[in-house]
Amino acid sequence: MLPGRRAVSVRTGNCPEFTRVADYVLLRDDADLASPPSVWTLEEIRALFSGVKDGEFDRLLG
Repeated sequence: MLPGRRAVSVRTGNCPEFTRVADYVLLRDDADLASPPSVWTLEEIRALFSGVKDGEFDRLLG
């Protein structure tokens, strides 16, 4: 997989890694690089990020 992008605030090695390839975003756990990434469309990633920014997933954190 191509080099990905991680949150700069995470230094533990337990972080999702995002890589854009054409019109898709590959998502993998950087703690398990041998596993295949999940493949998301740009529309799916935009919807996810929008929901995160709007606080729709805050309850998952407790």
